[in-house]
Amino acid sequence: MSKKINDKKLIFAFIFLCSAVYFISYLTRKNYDASLVEIYTSLNIPKTLASLASTGAVITYGAGQLLSGVLGDKFKAKYIIMTGLIVTAFCNFAIPVVSGSIYAMIAVWCINGLAQAMMWPPLVKIMSDMLDNSNYKKAVLYVTVASSLSTIFVYILVPVCIKISQWQTAFIISSASAFIICLVWMFSINYFEKKTKNVNDIETAEKEAKPAQKLDKKYIFLSGLIPIAIGIILQGTLRDGVTTWMPSIISETYNLDSSVSILSTVALPVLGIFSSTAASLLQRKMKNEVSSAAVLYLISFISAVILSVFSNKNVLLSIILMAVITACMHGINLMLVCEVPNYFSKFNKVSTISGILNSFTYIGAAVSIYAIAAISEKFNNWVINFVIWAVISISGFLVCALILKKWKNFRNSMEENQ
Repeated sequence: MSKKINDKKLIFAFIFLCSAVYFISYLTRKNYDASLVEIYTSLNIPKTLASLASTGAVITYGAGQLLSGVLGDKFKAKYIIMTGLIVTAFCNFAIPVVSGSIYAMIAVWCINGLAQAMMWPPLVKIMSDMLDNSNYKKAVLYVTVASSLSTIFVYILVPVCIKISQWQTAFIISSASAFIICLVWMFSINYFEKKTKNVNDIETAEKEAKPAQKLDKKYIFLSGLIPIAIGIILQGTLRDGVTTWMPSIISETYNLDSSVSILSTVALPVLGIFSSTAASLLQRKMKNEVSSAAVLYLISFISAVILSVFSNKNVLLSIILMAVITACMHGINLMLVCEVPNYFSKFNKVSTISGILNSFTYIGAAVSIYAIAAISEKFNNWVINFVIWAVISISGFLVCALILKKWKNFRNSMEENQ
């Protein structure tokens, strides 16, 4: 078991580094979704064909999470993250090169999905190893906020590139950023490892003398991981589906320019930042990640119902309601994907559980990104999707409500053993 950092300045610097890495991860992953309207418009191809790159990427990302999660618990996580940054840098650089062929772009972006999968589970592993439980919770909050800030940056960067140059420029900028942060990561993480070499030697030696407890099947049942996974699938369906297609919804419903509709999507991560912070505060009060997720699902349901009733009426109202839905999903992601894995540290399975749970997010995402486009094309409107979002939200609420007590008991037992 790795030693913990106990110096406040080092803790702040370490959390900032992890947040910077995840900021770049989102920059090099969300830029295709942000460019989607311009891509299918400029190439004059159907939305469903253009969305295959996003769908393929989330499939490879989700599958890669499983492998990355296991590797993160068996090998040095810092090298896995470094590899992911290098590969995603090359993939982002390749997109402008092959931008004349949607099929080549699909292939490149699927590879990028695998590269992106090398970052989150190992990052969670490193944060869990080097930070105590209290600072770990702070770290995952800041890292989550960093992902929202990155999304804001992406949805500003792409329209600016479209206006002054072309959408391909955003990928060149993303590629260069990934190469730079890769160098910063390797230099900095080695520095932190050296600085923590002699921290908590006695405590660490005692813990390392004890072998990790085996994660039996009974703990999977007792923790409610299977229902949690279902809740995560539903969260991924809404979070990525709404984020990906909001520019198209706004553009087609209100006849706005693609760059303007893309820019309007900035509202999603802005509220996402507040939602993550609110979810963290809610969790501290309720002391239950699953109950916090249930509350957020209920808010999402109410928003989706209102959106279904008042769609096509007001562009600002539509933007706000979709922003609220995705903000709730970001909060649920913080609860179920980011904070739940840390309770499995005694089994030395933080990275594995993180990879497994995060992969379920992208099962939902892969289905929704393609399905939302297919449904809109079949019915020639977006309203049916809004109704489906309401059904998904209330389903998530019911799943979480059913396992509140089970998760509370498991959570308390794990905290007692720490």
